[in-house]
Amino acid sequence: MKSTHSAALVLLQIVIALLQGGVMAWLTQSNAWLQHHPEFAVALFSVLLLGPGSFYLLLPCPGRIRLWMCALLLLALSLGAWRGSLIVHEAQLQAFGYFDPRLDYFYFTLLVLWQILLPAAQTLSNGQRLSCYAPLFHLAWHNILTLLEALAFTVMFWALLLIGSALFQIIGFPWPQTIVQHDAFSYPALMAGFACAVLLSQHQPGFTAAVQQHVLEILKWLLPLTMLISLCFVLLLPYSGVTHLLKSGYTAALMLWLLAWEILFINAAYADGSAQPGYPRWLLALLRLAPLPLPVLSALSVYALWLRIAQYGLSVNRVWGLFVAGWACAYALAYVVCIASRQAWLGWLGRVNIVLAGLMACGIILLLSPLLNPQQLVVSTQLARLYDGRTDARHFDYRYLTSLGQPGLNALNRLAAAQDLPQADEVRRRASQVLRQPDPPH
Repeated sequence: MKSTHSAALVLLQIVIALLQGGVMAWLTQSNAWLQHHPEFAVALFSVLLLGPGSFYLLLPCPGRIRLWMCALLLLALSLGAWRGSLIVHEAQLQAFGYFDPRLDYFYFTLLVLWQILLPAAQTLSNGQRLSCYAPLFHLAWHNILTLLEALAFTVMFWALLLIGSALFQIIGFPWPQTIVQHDAFSYPALMAGFACAVLLSQHQPGFTAAVQQHVLEILKWLLPLTMLISLCFVLLLPYSGVTHLLKSGYTAALMLWLLAWEILFINAAYADGSAQPGYPRWLLALLRLAPLPLPVLSALSVYALWLRIAQYGLSVNRVWGLFVAGWACAYALAYVVCIASRQAWLGWLGRVNIVLAGLMACGIILLLSPLLNPQQLVVSTQLARLYDGRTDARHFDYRYLTSLGQPGLNALNRLAAAQDLPQADEVRRRASQVLRQPDPPH
């Protein structure tokens, strides 16, 4: 009976994968109805992106997976529908899965949000509390490694199909290559391959756990090097000054990447907090200083971003940059507090990570919702700069507003009829010129 039940679940996962691929193939076709209803298209694609994966990873949990599946899918559906409603031009829906640059970071941040919420749903479904850090830590790493293993399997599976079909093409049988390259086959085949890879990974839990342990063991030995780079950088800043540093247009990005790596390596060394990281005693004592450069780096990244905003105003990239920099500051300060405690090495880090991850999930939801819509924030600040004269009407980027969806279109319409602002004639002329273009520039 148990094997029959298991076989039925495997069959169900394969059917779900085939349906997922079939609907994705349908979505990528040039369908006029979908192009005129982008809110439906983006919402549906969001559900397809997260739904099957949530089902595969929640299925081994014994608790109420239906509740958490419905919650995750409802969240993806509502956020996708809202984001799609901001699209005002058919050209913004591109062929490959509706991944248009003007959807900015929607799908990426949706996946990040999913990776935060899924371990919480699995933990609750297993009957454990969210205040327990160890299960959350292991489930988060298990999910990431399972998905990476499945992705690697899918890539090799697809490469094998392409090689085989090309060989048949050489000997005079073109139909296998025609079938493989057709969307109606490729999408279901890829999704079925991915589902099979997840199944294989779940049937070998010991292998994934061993890979996790091996990866953490490697990553924790990169922490001393990262700490050395950070400390030397911070100590040399008083001698070099920050003038040259802040002239670069990518200073904030570099410092945020360094912060991200150091936070990752600190967590790899801490693991679930149940044991010491295994460094020599002298190195463990030195690594207590690892979080100390983090507040300086995070403050400099915020300052660098603020200078760019003061000079050019907000953009969607800078809104997300401020969000990431703000969380880097929160992590930096919290980790410094952890090393100041008299407990074991970073003894409070687990509880800090739970709180910060929960707040990060709330922040992402706010930015992906109407409450803190980045497009509207950018439009408001850019128009404020134009109205108060900080930006000359001849240098204002009217075309950039076309990449901001419905808020940008509304702003252009207001500018095309504006009367009470500096250089009103020039503003109306340039805004009307952009509005008259049949296909607004990307």
